Amino acid sequence: MRLNPIFDEVSQEYAERIKFTKLNILESPTNQEIATNMGIMSAPTFVLFCNGRSVGQVIGFHSSEGLKEIDEMLARYKMCIKQNTDLKGYIV
Repeated sequence: MRLNPIFDEVSQEYAERIKFTKLNILESPTNQEIATNMGIMSAPTFVLFCNGRSVGQVIGFHSSEGLKEIDEMLARYKMCIKQNTDLKGYIV
């Protein structure tokens, strides 16, 4: 998968601020159902969750620089993240 090196780079860069995981929506019917229930219609899609709900998405293939939108989402949902996650001590 051509996104793996970028995913690895970005997940290391944000390791202390975001928990990253991958879900291959083509791998199983269960994974496809999860994507459908979340309204994900294209891969790759990066979804930011706060307090168990989706609060932002980056859709499509991006370079690691292109994924800097993550910073904007973190800033926008800073209070939610501080109040509702195990990572609250890492948010600046």
